[in-house]
Amino acid sequence: MKLLVLGATGPTGRHLVDLALRSGDSATALVRNPAGLGDLADRVTRSPGTPPRAATSPPPLPDAT
Repeated sequence: MKLLVLGATGPTGRHLVDLALRSGDSATALVRNPAGLGDLADRVTRSPGTPPRAATSPPPLPDAT
């Protein structure tokens, strides 16, 4: 499974990323500061940025399941 984790540098996000990786899933981390990923940095796809507001977010990806 491919996962996008918002807040991957926080305690809950780091836990979710770790669980996903241990399960054999891949994770993309949307983070404000990629340096905050620490030891996870080389295990996830990094996507620097901030989450969009719900009113302006794009439609879901067509291949996301």
